[in-house]
Amino acid sequence: MITDDEGDGQTSDTNDPTTNISNISSQSVTESPSSPHRLTLARQRQQCKQFCSQLISVRQFQSNYLEVIDNADLDRNLLDLDVYDMAEEMNIPVETVHELSEVCSVHQLKGLAEEEICLEDASPDNLPEGVELEAMNYESEQLKKKKRSKNINYLTTKNQPHTNLDIASSSDIDEGEVLLIVNIYHPIKLLKSQEYSVIGSQYLSELRDKIECFSDEVITTECSSNLDMLESEPRAVDISKSAFFFIENVFYNDMRGPLCKDYSKIIIDWAKKNSDWMDKGVGPPTSKLMTDVKFIDLKIRLGYPYLFCHQGDCEHLIIFQDLRLLSEGDIQCKLAYPVSLFKNRPRRQLCRICDSFIAKWITYNDRLASTEPSYFCDKCFRALHYHEDGSKICDFEAYAYVDDYI
Repeated sequence: MITDDEGDGQTSDTNDPTTNISNISSQSVTESPSSPHRLTLARQRQQCKQFCSQLISVRQFQSNYLEVIDNADLDRNLLDLDVYDMAEEMNIPVETVHELSEVCSVHQLKGLAEEEICLEDASPDNLPEGVELEAMNYESEQLKKKKRSKNINYLTTKNQPHTNLDIASSSDIDEGEVLLIVNIYHPIKLLKSQEYSVIGSQYLSELRDKIECFSDEVITTECSSNLDMLESEPRAVDISKSAFFFIENVFYNDMRGPLCKDYSKIIIDWAKKNSDWMDKGVGPPTSKLMTDVKFIDLKIRLGYPYLFCHQGDCEHLIIFQDLRLLSEGDIQCKLAYPVSLFKNRPRRQLCRICDSFIAKWITYNDRLASTEPSYFCDKCFRALHYHEDGSKICDFEAYAYVDDYI
C-alpha cells in the first residue's frame, strides 16, 4: 500500500479486506481489568446507539406515512394562490387579505428612522453590536464555527445531471417516494467528504458508482524507467471493481465485474470461527448483492456509522443523515439521482522542490530526495532524476501521484 506520512498520499495494491477488521476486532472484543478501555462489540454498538435513531425499516416508514397522509398532501405542485384564492381558503374578505399582506410584509421590519431593509442584511453575518437576543447571538456563534470548519462545500455544477434543463423540468417519480441523505467520510481523516440524496427505488449499486475516491484513480505500476508508459497503464478501479456496503450486519457486495471478488466471504468465515464475534447483540453476518437490493429494502439507524469498502482495504464510514418523503422542493427526475449535495476539497500536495506546482510524482528509496516518500511536480521531477538523454541518474522507485482532490 502506497501512503504518505501526512495522510494525503495515494493507495494502491489490493490487500486482504480482513486485515483491518480482524485487527480492530481482536483489540476490542475482549474486556479485562488490565484494559479498562476495551469494550466488547455489543457494548460498542450500544454506545453508538445512544447517539442515533432506533432501527427503521425504510419500507415500513413509507407505508406508515402514506396511511396518515391524504393524496392531496402528496401533490408536489407548488401552490401559487392569488388573493382571491387565499380569501376563499381563509374565508375572509379580499380587502382583509390585502391588508394582511401589507401588515405582514418584510418591509415592515424597520423603524421610521431606518433605511430600507433588504433580506441580505437580515442575517447573523451582519449582526449589529449590542443585540441581546439570544437566538441571534446563537446563530452568530454557529456561523463563526461554520467558517472555521474544514468541511467547506466546494461542490460545483460540473457533472451534475439535475443542472440539465430537460432533466430539471421533468417529473417521473411516483408519489410517496422516500428520500435518504447519505454522508460519505474520508477513509483516513474521518471528515465528511461527500453527501448524496438517494431515492428509495434506487439500487445500492447506483450510489456505489457515484462515490468518488482517490484510491480508485491510483496507477500501481512502477514507471521510473519509462515515464511514457503511464498513459497506457490501467487505474486501480479498472483492475479491481470489488466493493461492499456493510449495513446492519449484512454485506451488500458488488459482483458486476468478471474479476470481482466476494470480499465478504472471508470475513464471514472468520466471524463464524471467532466466538467473540458472536457476542450478545451481534449475530453471524450475511451477504447479498447490492444490485438486487434497493434503499427501500434496508433497515437502518439514522446517525449510525456503517461501512463502504473498496480496493481491498479502503474503508469509508457512511452515515444515513435523514429519511423523509420526497417534497415539492426536491428534484422530481429519477435520472438526476443520486444527487450530490456536498463535496469536500482538502489541500493539495505541492512539489517539495519548487513548492509552487501540484505534485505529479511520488518517489521511494530516492537518495536525491530529502524525505521518504517525496513529492515532485513533473518539471522538477524530470530535471532532478534524469540525464538529458532520458536515463536515470540513480536508482529509485517512482509512481504517479494521485491525491484526493478529484
